[in-house]
Amino acid sequence: MHRSHGLGQHAVAPPASAAPGALILGGAHGSLAVARSLGRRGIPVFFLTHDHPIAKFSRYATHHRSWLGPNQNGGLQQLLAFGRNGHSGWVLIPGGDAEVEFVARHHDALSQVFCATMPLWEVVKWACDKRLTYARAASLGIPCPRTVYPKDRRELAALDLTFPLILKPMVRDQVNEFTSAKAWRADSKQELLRRYDRAAALVPPETIALQELINTMRASACSNSWISMPGRGPGLVSAPRLASICPGSSGRRPQAKR
Repeated sequence: MHRSHGLGQHAVAPPASAAPGALILGGAHGSLAVARSLGRRGIPVFFLTHDHPIAKFSRYATHHRSWLGPNQNGGLQQLLAFGRNGHSGWVLIPGGDAEVEFVARHHDALSQVFCATMPLWEVVKWACDKRLTYARAASLGIPCPRTVYPKDRRELAALDLTFPLILKPMVRDQVNEFTSAKAWRADSKQELLRRYDRAAALVPPETIALQELINTMRASACSNSWISMPGRGPGLVSAPRLASICPGSSGRRPQAKR
């Protein structure tokens, strides 16, 4: 068992490794996978989080601590002080959306202490903000779902819409029921307004998008997954989808055929 510490003024840092390791910042299951992958190769792994704790339970996370988080004042100074206290030169790996934006926005400062793995915000923003992602896709002629961004409830209510639709958060820099679900389905104007009111109470209204629901139940719709075994290379598994259930939908999932 590893002791969990805060990054307070009087916290004592564990002995630094002779060689730099990896500092995983936040995230959940993806961070757990990174910790396992690096740890199995003998790379020291330190996990810092302000919310999801799952990666700290890995035997490969040699140490773990809490920190203020990417959206709190003082988070940058706290992280820099931690790096200078025995972890200078460690590879900094952001594990969640908010952490990715945080590292990208503060790339210059963090690079003075850590080996930052993220590009600058001017590059990363096209993936972090879906409004920019869709605009970029449209400019390149890449097909994407029709999307509108009502500025408030009144503008939303005035739109002439065809259902079903989905509400999506364009930026996931905080954790709540809307950003965790990634999308809410609405099958009527009444349901849409009700879901919009709830979403607007959780995130800024200007970050809520209204998007057509794409029917993925086609012969070409597949789900893909990577599989790897110890001592063997990764393989790709691809299978046709039996269903496409949007979060918030009341649709029933079909039973898989054996």
